[in-house]
Amino acid sequence: MEIDENFLKEVGLLAMPEAQRKAFLDYVEEELEVRVGRKISEGVSEEKLREFEMASKEEALRWLEENKPNFREIIRETVEELKREIAENRDKILG
Repeated sequence: MEIDENFLKEVGLLAMPEAQRKAFLDYVEEELEVRVGRKISEGVSEEKLREFEMASKEEALRWLEENKPNFREIIRETVEELKREIAENRDKILG
């Protein structure tokens, strides 16, 4: 999932001033990374998590496929959840 202008459109934030967009999109990417990481790590041993942390990008994908085969669904659900939260709070976000 790309966090870009299309994302802003989907959540109703195209009216966000240009100067704030990059910072907001960076925030959303960081928040998604934290939320997805938290959900993927649920029920995974510390040893397995260390394996993941030390993995290259390619190895990490293989690790996910072996240890969290539903990781794509986790990502999709987390993105949708965050989109809903942002859309519900768009007036506050826009100030």
